[in-house]
Amino acid sequence: MERPPPTEAPSESSSPPPRLSDAPSLAPSPRTYHSLAPHALTPEGTLEADAASAIADLEAELQASGDDARRRAILQWEIARVHESEGQLGNAVRAHLAAFNLDPTYRVPLHALVRIMSRIRSFKNLARLYREQAKRAENPADRAAALLDLAAHLEDRDGDVEAARETLQEAFAADPRTSALSLERVARRDGDPAETLRALRTRAETTAHPVLRALLLSELAEARAAEGEIDAAFLALDEALTTPAARFRVLETMERLARSHDRRAELARALEGQAELALEATRGGLTDGSGAFGQEHFGRASAARAAARLREAARHRATVDDLDAAAALLARARDVA
Repeated sequence: MERPPPTEAPSESSSPPPRLSDAPSLAPSPRTYHSLAPHALTPEGTLEADAASAIADLEAELQASGDDARRRAILQWEIARVHESEGQLGNAVRAHLAAFNLDPTYRVPLHALVRIMSRIRSFKNLARLYREQAKRAENPADRAAALLDLAAHLEDRDGDVEAARETLQEAFAADPRTSALSLERVARRDGDPAETLRALRTRAETTAHPVLRALLLSELAEARAAEGEIDAAFLALDEALTTPAARFRVLETMERLARSHDRRAELARALEGQAELALEATRGGLTDGSGAFGQEHFGRASAARAAARLREAARHRATVDDLDAAAALLARARDVA
């Protein structure tokens, strides 16, 4: 469940932000760092001449940079990059830590540390870094992403399911759109229908993709029906039908729920909608909005399928005393048969 940290280009033109005096230092003692997965670190040897020259230039510039914390942090980050390119991960980690501690608001070295700790599988340090990423995030989406990484770490590496669940809730509070899918996964695993519904509703509300939105609303309808919320289920399907996508799948769900809960009016609507899709096929093919399922279902004998659905819809309209609609449906069925 881990995701690569976002990239961020350093900016030397912006004025350095004020240092946070209460920012915790991540720098461990040298002894601690020697204990970080030594088998995964490249032995520190002699740098290539070009790399050594680059570091010497950067260190000279660092000495001349005065009290400009942001500038010094960027230079330390550059030094870390050279060490990392030479495979000297221990020196790279120390330089990245120096950069972060110089200016904790400069997040580039923090993301680099996450990348290196993931590479050397230093999981204890990763948890601390994820917390720092969440703390230093510039927007709710970045904060939620860091908390999701932390939640996955707590569950997968530490086996602390309760702490992972609490962290996931914190991520959802920070940015529901970023966290809803993870919340749904955990809610389904834990058999929590209320949280499953909340996650599905959030995903349906925040997705911009019309097909995914229609399918999520259809899935939300089935989940609500399973909890006995039949009216709410059909409201979700009505909302899905306002999206010009995946109409056959939505109408199929409406038909199934209507049959299983003896909802004749909704069943008639579902059958009428399916008949319209079948008639579209007779007029030169279905639009993309019908979905692949509709194209497969109505690819042949579309007029006959439409007529059959219209006749059945008429019967259901009659059972709810909508006789005028029933008569109109029967007349239409005769016309298209």
